[in-house]
Amino acid sequence: MLSGVTAAAPAAPKTWGSVRHVVGGAVELRSLLEEAKAAGALTVVDWSMTTCGPCQRIKPIYEQMARTRPTALFVGVDTHASPLNAALAREAAVSAFPTFHFYVDMQRKADLVGADTARLAMMVQQH
Repeated sequence: MLSGVTAAAPAAPKTWGSVRHVVGGAVELRSLLEEAKAAGALTVVDWSMTTCGPCQRIKPIYEQMARTRPTALFVGVDTHASPLNAALAREAAVSAFPTFHFYVDMQRKADLVGADTARLAMMVQQH
């Protein structure tokens, strides 16, 4: 028997609790997806534009979801924030705003187009 050796406490689950805003395009988004994968967490990506009325209306609700579900990673990609973000949106074939992508293990599992708060909440809960 090993005396004086104590077992390490289990690691606490990774938590975020706020929206992480991407400005560095694909490299930054990939890094966040890898972070969530390592934690076994859902990633929700909100594709938006500052000039999009529905995007701005759903933004506080999305931010509240991030606070109330800290074990999921909520990401915001404003396609006007940088040329890298604009290129990333084209690569992801985002053509309407807002669009939400749901990732598990770095794989896109579902999409939601539009500012439907009830459906967004349901899809976050499902994943």
